[in-house]
Amino acid sequence: MDNEKSTIRMDNPRDRYFHDAEFRMLVDSMLDLVKNCQFTPFELKQALILALTMHEELTLRPLPFKLSPRVDTPWENNEELEREARKRIKQLFE
Repeated sequence: MDNEKSTIRMDNPRDRYFHDAEFRMLVDSMLDLVKNCQFTPFELKQALILALTMHEELTLRPLPFKLSPRVDTPWENNEELEREARKRIKQLFE
């Protein structure tokens, strides 16, 4: 992206529409889809969200930190504590 275009990225989408030809073309294409009754605004929103989700899935990156090893719970290796925990959980739903 060149410097001229990077200065056009304004907070106001309408200003960007008037100054950025690619953005205007995108908005006009979407507007045509609505005007021609091909898609509703809600469907366009759904399609955009799906496209962004798919893009995110295609560009997954490794975590920036290392996961710690699994920590055992106190009752996991103790049958008596495990029975007591199960009994208390069962009482909650009775």
